[in-house]
Amino acid sequence: MQLSIIIAAYNVELYIKKSIESCYDEELASSYEIIVVNDGSTDATQQIVESLSTTIPNLKIINKENEGLGAARNTGIEKAVGEYLWMMDGDDFIETPQLSFLLKEVENTKLDVYCMNYNITNKEGIAYNTAYPKEKMSEVYQATAYYHKFKSNSYTWQYIFKKSIFKENQLLFKASINMQDSEILPKIIFYSKSVKYLDIIAYNYVQHPNSFTNDTNFSKRLRYFESIITVDQSLEAFKNKIRNKNPELAEAIQNKQIDLHQIVFNHLVFFSYTKKNLKSILSYLKENNFYPLKYSPSGKMKLVKLGLNNFPFITKVFADKIQKK
Repeated sequence: MQLSIIIAAYNVELYIKKSIESCYDEELASSYEIIVVNDGSTDATQQIVESLSTTIPNLKIINKENEGLGAARNTGIEKAVGEYLWMMDGDDFIETPQLSFLLKEVENTKLDVYCMNYNITNKEGIAYNTAYPKEKMSEVYQATAYYHKFKSNSYTWQYIFKKSIFKENQLLFKASINMQDSEILPKIIFYSKSVKYLDIIAYNYVQHPNSFTNDTNFSKRLRYFESIITVDQSLEAFKNKIRNKNPELAEAIQNKQIDLHQIVFNHLVFFSYTKKNLKSILSYLKENNFYPLKYSPSGKMKLVKLGLNNFPFITKVFADKIQKK
């Protein structure tokens, strides 16, 4: 079997039917499988998937206790029989007509990794943006060179991976963090020879107004900072491990770590916090060498950084007021 499409699903009863049906092409069904990993959903997700499995012959469901996105993906990888893996989120959907092209592509070229363009849509599935400009052409890259140039393109669902990369090198997603994609991608790249960018729109990323990165809940926001620290620590360890074997990739990982400092800066500047919560976050960041802020912004943001490092609470009050205007 050529391909396993793995859909991690947790409480996505409003979206899972569309997600699964977008993956089904009756004429191609014998060439690939659809695996839904139901990660302990408490809504009607499981019932919807089980109902669809009676009419979609290549659809399988795996029910497990809730452990998070990374663990769900790991379960799907373990059970997949396809030579290649395409991992999806349960509220997104793919461009069904592209399945034929993708199956032919992996069959004919047998490369390690394929990257695809994608739409960003609203919760109704209406596209309002495309990720990459049209001038980005289909091209095959040496894997490290690809990561060096496109390290920010780290969403797992925009890639198709050869399953053996995971199996032969015991690669696993971290179970309970955000940004699993940023943590694991350089490891996948290290064990890959080639990445092919395909100039097709094959995936639709549904952006919700209450998505994690848009959530104002303090505990969730603190966990986001904790995930950044976890990713940074993992990248640091891996960078040091492979520095002598692949110095170019180690350098690219270092640049990715710099990007993490920018993310921290942006989240401090553009999200609102109570004084108590901001104090807690800054204390946590300081304990993990992310504060005082190291990111080097340009223009007026230099003053914002200076203010946050020396007068964080006063600076944040002014920054919040300016954004509300």
